[in-house]
Amino acid sequence: MDSLIKIEGKPLEKLIDVVSNAVGNLLKPWQTIREAKAQAKSDSIIAIEQAKTNAIIEGDTDKVQYLEAINERLVNKEKKRQKNIEEVVSVAGEILEAEKDVSNEPVNSDWVTRFFDIVQDISDDEMQHLWAQILAGEIKRPKSYSLRTLEVLRNMTKDEAEIFQKVAQYALVPIENNSMAFIYSGNYVLKKYGVTYSDITKLVETGLLQSDDSTTTNIYSDNKSDKKIELVYGDIVIIILQKYNAVNISFPVRLLTTAGKELVQLISITPNIEYIKELASTIKREGVTVGYSKIISIDEKGIVQYAKTTTEL
Repeated sequence: MDSLIKIEGKPLEKLIDVVSNAVGNLLKPWQTIREAKAQAKSDSIIAIEQAKTNAIIEGDTDKVQYLEAINERLVNKEKKRQKNIEEVVSVAGEILEAEKDVSNEPVNSDWVTRFFDIVQDISDDEMQHLWAQILAGEIKRPKSYSLRTLEVLRNMTKDEAEIFQKVAQYALVPIENNSMAFIYSGNYVLKKYGVTYSDITKLVETGLLQSDDSTTTNIYSDNKSDKKIELVYGDIVIIILQKYNAVNISFPVRLLTTAGKELVQLISITPNIEYIKELASTIKREGVTVGYSKIISIDEKGIVQYAKTTTEL
């Protein structure tokens, strides 16, 4: 994070615009972001300084010392907050450097205000990186992360974030309905891969998994045409082909909440082929096949392109 980032290209220009609108010019120019000082003083600090001036005039040395102590504490707090914001923005800039383009849609001003109100108090390096990913993602594609998701993440501990990262390795997102995500939970499959009941309970309490543990996903056959269901799983797409008039399919799942679905976008998922074989064994039957294909690209609108070659399971 010590490397300097040049203001080049639309992604970084949009980042600078978003940050400037939220916290003023404290982070300009980008080349000196690491050396920027917390120049703005809060109303509380200004009020204390005025009170200290009055105490000096009145000759009340005890009150002067007391106010100086308060002032120093508040100034140090604001400096720390400034540093936290700079760290998050710096990492977001590094992420956006790799992007060729971003959406022209502006980031909602209320969202930006809430975001910086939260990140100013985030000092853990790993959590700062998580928040930087959210900022970069929202700049790339506004409305990717709701205000509710910001609040869920705000209250999440580092340990809970690590549990979510483990469980999210098994998240499946339907292409046709990418506003939802689920985890196949049949045949004690999650336990096989180290996901405990305690992990599930913790994520339910955190607001990332829905509490219902008896949900099923149903795929109903069509009596006139074949059906194709596509599930994004990391860098592959699981493809379920159901012939017309084939039997209906049902399998147990754990649904992610809206916040969980949105935060899954931040997780680097390495597909576990044995996991999807478990899913395939539940689904496959006469007239139903399951395979997977490599993702070629996902554009800024979330449209998925994948290879035509399919590996059968």
